[in-house]
Amino acid sequence: MTTEEKKTSGSKGNKITFKCNNCKKTKPISDMVVVTRYFPAVVICKECEKELR
Repeated sequence: MTTEEKKTSGSKGNKITFKCNNCKKTKPISDMVVVTRYFPAVVICKECEKELR
């Protein structure tokens, strides 16, 4: 699944955000990673992914 962010002259650049499944904080999509070593795959933030290592 891919997402594309388009900016128009009238928009203020709405950011796409997701909620981390681990810490439950809302973060921008650029801070999210997919951990595929679990089934089903888990989407979490980069900070939580560092803690899993």
